[in-house]
Amino acid sequence: MTKQQNNWLTMLGLTLVLTACGGGDGDSGSDTPATNTNGGSSSPLSFTASAAASDSGESAQNAEPTPAPSPAPPPAPSVQSINELVIANQNNLSSTYQLTVDVNLSQLNDKQAYIAICEYDQQAIDYDKCFIKAALDDGIGRFDLKLPNHQTSLIAEITPMENGSVPLIFTWQYDYQAQSTWLIP
Repeated sequence: MTKQQNNWLTMLGLTLVLTACGGGDGDSGSDTPATNTNGGSSSPLSFTASAAASDSGESAQNAEPTPAPSPAPPPAPSVQSINELVIANQNNLSSTYQLTVDVNLSQLNDKQAYIAICEYDQQAIDYDKCFIKAALDDGIGRFDLKLPNHQTSLIAEITPMENGSVPLIFTWQYDYQAQSTWLIP
């Protein structure tokens, strides 16, 4: 076989391979599902025995597949460009906020107490997720916290350092202000 014939066969083979692959729009990493253009259903088939098959004595193994009803496709999301986004004037796009915790408990005057300010998840206090663990002198303390915006609930547990004492529990909810104050009376 000559070199020219060999090149011609190679080109013919590549042309057939590319034609068989179907080409496309060049988006090989697309996550969108392929659409069925022949009008048929693309949902999985479920096998059920029809009443006629059971009346004639045929087993369910010989039953024809019946397509399962397919749910309506979700609406396509509207495509927006960055130029179409509207941000409210009060949104400074900050991912954190400041919280000042001001503790003044007169019932703990002349007593030592321990405070833990932690995430509040309605179940139990996770002491590994506390923002502050500190001592209070005479029931007084002030703490400045910088918290992430997703942190919307806090719990403060104040434990007097006395035998048989019961911890005092206080909760707080984020008010969506850049600067907030939590007064613990």
